[in-house]
Amino acid sequence: MKKLIVFALIFSISFLFFTNCKKNAMEDSKIITLKVAEDPTVSIRIWFNVGSQFDPKGKEGLAMLTAR
Repeated sequence: MKKLIVFALIFSISFLFFTNCKKNAMEDSKIITLKVAEDPTVSIRIWFNVGSQFDPKGKEGLAMLTAR
């Protein structure tokens, strides 16, 4: 029960940090397609700009908090 309470507390605190984000995720997105007629497979890769270098000013450590 304690783990559930701690999880709910951490989730709600991290949610408060993300409500102030104003940047649209699709602004910096790139879509690259490469069609090969002989190959019927589909491959999808998604990369995210994440890590401590993208922490907002005054909220350093946010990446570490949400990664665990």
